[in-house]
Amino acid sequence: VYTNAMKCRRVTIRARDVLLPFAILMVLNMIILITWTIVAPLQWERVIVEEDAFGQLVESRGTCIVAVNNHAEMTFLFSLGAVNVAALLFSNYQSYRARSLPSEFNETFYLAMTNLIILEGLLLGVPILFVVGDDPTSFMLIRSLLVSIICVAVLLPIFVPKFTHAKDEKAKRHVANASSDINVARPSSGASNLASTDGVTTGARDGVT
Repeated sequence: VYTNAMKCRRVTIRARDVLLPFAILMVLNMIILITWTIVAPLQWERVIVEEDAFGQLVESRGTCIVAVNNHAEMTFLFSLGAVNVAALLFSNYQSYRARSLPSEFNETFYLAMTNLIILEGLLLGVPILFVVGDDPTSFMLIRSLLVSIICVAVLLPIFVPKFTHAKDEKAKRHVANASSDINVARPSSGASNLASTDGVTTGARDGVT
């Protein structure tokens, strides 16, 4: 849209144009995840964390680990991250180019905010996940907060402005309807003069005392 607008050419956006990037991203994620599950499936194991002087178990934790090939896990993990981070960076680039395009709900601004929040969350959260990887409680807490931040960054900027816009439109329609009702109920100047000059005759004819 932006490129054709700069060249003064009209272009039509179809549903296929919107669904194609989504389909490509979804298929790539499915291929990586399915291949990961087949080649290096995760297995549940309980890991001993601490033993006492007599070799008795003091502390342990359960976790999912790759029992077949640890290098395969890192390969699939980085492949999955590369695909989604590349899509996020490209989305940030498109949002920057479309920052000045007008729209009904100012969606370009809010989409840019969403992309920047997600990018900032990944830049700050992923290194922390590597640091606290040995502590299951901290790892789970940081991961949950990171997922919550990403979900809120997507939902709030997209839906809250639309709810606000719908509320403002409803208030405007209410004011417009009230104004039209007042204009209809208010008599015109010609009708008022006619009623004042011929009020007695009209009242007598209509049987009004």
